[in-house]
Amino acid sequence: MSGHIRRRGENSWEVKFDLGRDPLTGKRITKYRAFKGTKKEASAELVRLINSAHRGDYISILRKRQ
Repeated sequence: MSGHIRRRGENSWEVKFDLGRDPLTGKRITKYRAFKGTKKEASAELVRLINSAHRGDYISILRKRQ
């Protein structure tokens, strides 16, 4: 699994990481998270998300758009 951090604004970052491959389609599963704080904090969040996915306790929160 891998990840990436991209600047979105003054103190805003986009954290992108892979969850592996979909067993049915074989396509990569990529998740994005918005994060506010420093780059160092965003990097720590990326590590936390990747470790959570490795342990198998990552929970994806789906939000409905209105």
